Amino acid sequence: GIRHYGHIQTVLLFVLIFSILVLVIPGLFAVDLSFYNPILPKGFSGLLSAMPMLFFSYAGFETLAQAAGETKDPTGTLPMIFVKGVMAAVLIFFFMSFVAFGVLPAETLAQSQSAMADVADVYLPPWGSSVVAMGAMCAFLTSINGAILVPSRMLFVFSEDRLLPPFLAAVHPKWRTPHVSLIISGIICTGLVWSKSAYFLLSIGLFGIFIIYIMQGLALVFLPTINKPLYDSAKFKPPVWVLYILGSVIVISMGFFLFQIIADVILWALVGVFIGTIVYLLGKKSGEKEGFDYTARMKQDYLFVEE
Repeated sequence: GIRHYGHIQTVLLFVLIFSILVLVIPGLFAVDLSFYNPILPKGFSGLLSAMPMLFFSYAGFETLAQAAGETKDPTGTLPMIFVKGVMAAVLIFFFMSFVAFGVLPAETLAQSQSAMADVADVYLPPWGSSVVAMGAMCAFLTSINGAILVPSRMLFVFSEDRLLPPFLAAVHPKWRTPHVSLIISGIICTGLVWSKSAYFLLSIGLFGIFIIYIMQGLALVFLPTINKPLYDSAKFKPPVWVLYILGSVIVISMGFFLFQIIADVILWALVGVFIGTIVYLLGKKSGEKEGFDYTARMKQDYLFVEE
């Protein structure tokens, strides 16, 4: 299953990169720098208001770690992929934004339903906007694929660790995929799409992203004391005080961004937390009833890292 997924993602990525090159390279010669005066038309407060939404564009990087079990030698290959991937994404987003805001006024882009295609219409021949629109569709499809794959793998891993009911770790006998988790992820994604509100979908997604980042920040702070063997086994091991600073900055900044959007999704968030807590307690109870050794499983995880 994962092999077919990888092939599809690769094809979509090539189409996406081609469309970006078609948009950006000619666009650099069409930029009108007067559109950048002033550089922050809404001021610094406007920048802070827009920052939470930007995280959705960069949210795919942690999915590499969450799907690490599907890769060969993840501890050897993934670290540099993270670094190279982040650098490439930053450059791509910078040049796309530079061209877009240098070709059309910010007010026009804000009202557009297909911003990049509208930008392409300014300086490309008629076929250019079609290529860019196709690239936008590929970007959407690659994001959807990841949105379905990663939650299913997370459900699978949590179930294997007996933090969720064991049926979620079921693997299809023919396709060797966690079909139960995939079906559940697909149903949730479909249900969210039926809401027909892009802002609601974005806010729900950001709520989950910020919660995950806050938990990761807390994990950085408490890792050296709560799970010292795992910290000692790390190949890249910053000093403890560095972890404290980084973890604290992450928790505070993500908490600030979460506070900006939580009013729009608080009811749904509480419902999700309630349901998730019930499922977690059922899974933990099932694991304890089976005599599952959670401490040994944690030790197994960091011994795997050492290998």
